[in-house]
Amino acid sequence: MREPNLIVAKKYMKPEIPHSWTKRYSTAIEIQKNILAPRMDLYGVAPEEGLVLGIESAFKESSQTVYCAAVLMRYPGFTEIERSLVFGDIPFPPNPEIASFREGRIIAKALEKIEAKPDLLMVHGEGISAISGIGIASHLGIIYDIPSIGCARRKPSAPKPRVGRPKNSQAKVLRDGKEIAIALRSKLGVKSIYISPGYHLGLDDSVQLVKHMMRGFRTPEPIRVAHLLATRLRSRIERERKESPSRVTAPASR
Repeated sequence: MREPNLIVAKKYMKPEIPHSWTKRYSTAIEIQKNILAPRMDLYGVAPEEGLVLGIESAFKESSQTVYCAAVLMRYPGFTEIERSLVFGDIPFPPNPEIASFREGRIIAKALEKIEAKPDLLMVHGEGISAISGIGIASHLGIIYDIPSIGCARRKPSAPKPRVGRPKNSQAKVLRDGKEIAIALRSKLGVKSIYISPGYHLGLDDSVQLVKHMMRGFRTPEPIRVAHLLATRLRSRIERERKESPSRVTAPASR
């Protein structure tokens, strides 16, 4: 039986390469190998200005729910243009080989509500540093054909590099001798973040863009704001579920 197409996008955020957000391991691997991997491209020019879409997914394993926030900002300046908040069920247990399929369906639903097409996707998660080589940042960049960057708080599955203590200290993250990410100490006294190219951008450009989008916090501004929105959404829904479980509905975007 054919999996239904779960991406039903609006005018601007319609994916160029729609596919089923399958729950089947074998089908997900097939999509990665035959649809996504052949389109992987790390060559492109970093945008100096435009619209950047920050994307964050917050998981709550105990409630089997993922909460997603997408916030569109004008860069530079970081004026908010649009936002979208969506939550939904986690489709299957953690599996690092097909991790992007776990949160991708809910993210796609959030992106359906963004009307202006961004020039850059900045995603909390992995790009080429994922075990599959196609993390959520790469996956989204490919199917929407928009340059993307993965910026994660957790270290990739690779040896941990030693990063200096001063602000903007950085070190290469290697897997099997291949450079897959940069560990960046974005602020004195905080843990490193891990930057990896997603799609249509190289590693150097990805790191420079992340640095340019810092506003004195650990993570770049689009992801920081999306994180705050996703966390608030999770807190609100959990509170409403305790108070009146039958009345919880998906939030509207603006």
